[in-house]
Amino acid sequence: MAAAPDSVLTWDWPHRLWHWGFAICIGVSLYTGLDGDSDLMDVHVASGVTLLGLLLFRLAWALWGGRYVRFDQYRTSAAAVWRHLRGTHWR
Repeated sequence: MAAAPDSVLTWDWPHRLWHWGFAICIGVSLYTGLDGDSDLMDVHVASGVTLLGLLLFRLAWALWGGRYVRFDQYRTSAAAVWRHLRGTHWR
């Protein structure tokens, strides 16, 4: 009987934590921004600053991170997306 193949993680733990942190910060930002309570403004600003830090981390991790989270592993390039948007939306 053949042994079951080992599972392969395509995202490393920093990337998984990034996704959870990003989702939580988006939720906090939406809640504190749409609630209308000015007492939550400090939480809203802190969430926004955290989102900015997470985005900077993701850009850095796409350059120096694990194999599957790097820019060269993307199926398309930013230039190809830009060409598509220009051709589709600005005719």
